[in-house]
Amino acid sequence: MDRLILLVESRIRGDVYVRFGGELPKTHRSNTAGRWMLSLPLKSVNNLVKDARKVQQTILMVGDIT
Repeated sequence: MDRLILLVESRIRGDVYVRFGGELPKTHRSNTAGRWMLSLPLKSVNNLVKDARKVQQTILMVGDIT
């Protein structure tokens, strides 16, 4: 079976690697190296958790009063 060879262009900007063109198996997401990273800094996540606990305690306190 003859295969069609397509030109592939790659670009790297910051932490993002993008490929244009090529065959599906070459550019499919499952074939790329994945990185786990937080979308928010850890300090912001901790602050959100603390704020959520304060809101939860306030709601429980209001429920006890009424």
